[in-house]
Amino acid sequence: MATISTENDVTTVVVEVGTEPDDQSSVMSMMQGFSPVFASLSLHRSDDGARLMQYIQWKSLEDHFACMASDDVTKSGAAFMSLLSSGKATMDVKVYEVIYSIET
Repeated sequence: MATISTENDVTTVVVEVGTEPDDQSSVMSMMQGFSPVFASLSLHRSDDGARLMQYIQWKSLEDHFACMASDDVTKSGAAFMSLLSSGKATMDVKVYEVIYSIET
């Protein structure tokens, strides 16, 4: 389970994908757990079916880059890359630092 805290020693990567509602289920399958190296992975979808957001906490930034360069991700990412190159999906990936968190 994701723990969002300024004291958490993880690297946070957020992947936002825009997709057609008809393609959302297949894209969700492509975005689900692909590496045992991450600390946590959460996948969110918008009500309208147009966006997916993946929140990943990595043990280190190096683990994130190593996973992205791995053969497993390269092979499984081919179908997703096809959606991107065809314009049927968009993707934005950013690395974030938690600077404030509060629980009530």
